[in-house]
Amino acid sequence: MHRSERENLVTCVACGSETAGSLERGFSIGADSVLCYECAKQRGGRWDEERAIWTREPDVAGLARPVDPEGR
Repeated sequence: MHRSERENLVTCVACGSETAGSLERGFSIGADSVLCYECAKQRGGRWDEERAIWTREPDVAGLARPVDPEGR
């Protein structure tokens, strides 16, 4: 893995696995949090491979989100 790829890794807020958001189909939660593809599917998300979009967002209830210093 190249250094630039390691720098782009983020941690799934549900299972803790590292995922490369730019290379994989993770589901973004806010600016700094993601669900990995598997966790997003387990939470009811539906991914459309052809259009490369989530057609149904996963349930993110109960997941900790980072505190936004702007209070948003």
